[in-house]
Amino acid sequence: PISNSQAFYDSSSALDNLQLDDSTRQHIYVAPTGSDTASGSASSPILTLQRAADLATAGTTVHIAAGSYKGPVYIENSGTLAKPIIFEPMQAAKVIINGTPSAADEHLFHIENQAYVIIRGLEFTKFWTNNEQITPTAIYVTGSSHNLLIENNYIHDLGTRVNNDKGNAHGIAIYGTQSIKDIQINNNRVENLSLGRSEAVVINGDVINFEVNHNQVNNNNN
Repeated sequence: PISNSQAFYDSSSALDNLQLDDSTRQHIYVAPTGSDTASGSASSPILTLQRAADLATAGTTVHIAAGSYKGPVYIENSGTLAKPIIFEPMQAAKVIINGTPSAADEHLFHIENQAYVIIRGLEFTKFWTNNEQITPTAIYVTGSSHNLLIENNYIHDLGTRVNNDKGNAHGIAIYGTQSIKDIQINNNRVENLSLGRSEAVVINGDVINFEVNHNQVNNNNN
């Protein structure tokens, strides 16, 4: 993924040029060696991304150590413009998120009715189904969510293995079942997906004020 310092897309989102003071933010650390009963400090990290998502409130940065983590992850809280919630790797860390989709859990990251959340620099992969009733999706946004920034993620090698015309999958999907607004999808790499009849990146339904900028979408079968 392109580094955060090389963002060159249009700057219409309030989150684009937001200057944050890390010293005033809350910090939660996640590591494969952590424990979900831990405090989440740098010296006592949490084990799972879901536990971090449960604890992250406005003004929190979730720092993720290198390693492989299981989805799904449900984003449970919103930030504010001055205090967004951020999920990002620790410096130079390769963070991989994978899992096994089911009818109840079709998405690796699920955001519903939340706002001011930034997801950046993560890798989503190996999320496959053989079930035509399941639509695997790396990042899924729905409800009345707004002011989200999805940037610099690497989404690859996931989707449906259903061979008929009923299989579906997405890399990034924004479904406005209610009014969704102010969404930016920038500088992501989306490739090697088996999509069936669906799309690598899709914005559908009641969605306004969105941008999709400088993503690399390669070698997907639809």
